[in-house]
Amino acid sequence: IYKVQVTIDGCVSEFSADVPLIVTGDLVGVSSTVSSYPNPAENYLELSGIKGELSGVQLVDLAGRRNTIEFEKRGDVYDANVQHLTQGIYLLQLKEESRISRIKVVKK
Repeated sequence: IYKVQVTIDGCVSEFSADVPLIVTGDLVGVSSTVSSYPNPAENYLELSGIKGELSGVQLVDLAGRRNTIEFEKRGDVYDANVQHLTQGIYLLQLKEESRISRIKVVKK
């Protein structure tokens, strides 16, 4: 359980509502090693810098809707067809071994 209490100039707030927190052991962060090209993407998206095998991919738009996307490994890069996606901003979440990377992707 995680909760917050704020103190400013000696004034102390009530504790916030309880927020359950689950520790999974996965490392989550914005990846500095994985990159996407082109971004913005129109027909295809290419990922590079993935060190392990991809074990999970999620693509979520700003409304929280999950979209289907399948990457195919070609040498050191992964390619995906993104023609079916509508224009907008997406968050691409990649799981490789025990690491989760998140990348902002723009579809034009």
